[in-house]
Amino acid sequence: MSLSNFSLKGKKALVVGARRNMGKAFALGLAEAGADVIIVSRTKKDLDAVQKKIKKLKNSTLTLASGSVVTSPFYLTLLALLRSEERFS
Repeated sequence: MSLSNFSLKGKKALVVGARRNMGKAFALGLAEAGADVIIVSRTKKDLDAVQKKIKKLKNSTLTLASGSVVTSPFYLTLLALLRSEERFS
C-alpha cells in the first residue's frame, strides 16, 4: 500500500488489542505511515512480534501487556498514555 500522501510523522498512535488480526494491522499501518505506536494487549509474547515489525520500519514503539494482574482495557489505555508521555516526550 502506498502511503506517500499520508504522513503521521511526529504523531503518536495508541492501538489496544494490537497483538493480532485488525489491531495488529492497524498498528503496522500507523507505523508505516510514520507514527510512533503504543501497542497494548493482554499478552506480551504476541506484542513482541508486532514490536519487532514496527522497529523494522524505524519507528518508536512502546508495548504494554496486562498479564493476569490488569484486565480493564480502560486502565491499560490510561497507563499506556501516561507511559507514552514519559517515553516519547
